[in-house]
Amino acid sequence: MNTRLNAPSFGVAAAVIAALIMLILEILSRFGIYTEATMMMSDWHLFFSPTPIGVLAGMAEAAISTFVVSYLFVIIYNNIINITKR
Repeated sequence: MNTRLNAPSFGVAAAVIAALIMLILEILSRFGIYTEATMMMSDWHLFFSPTPIGVLAGMAEAAISTFVVSYLFVIIYNNIINITKR
């Protein structure tokens, strides 16, 4: 059984999900739903703002940071799996 994860694939999948979640939250905010979450996103993300360009910039920022963190997580996970198999 292969328990190793593919770091680039995992990172890209996580990045796409993070960007889509940010887009969905912004769309819901336009309808008055989860407006507090949108305000929190603008506090947490440097490039996010409730404008079309700001949303795209926030999505890119979320995707890049999520890719990096997910990629590093999988590298660490795979190393731990290798150590425990010995």
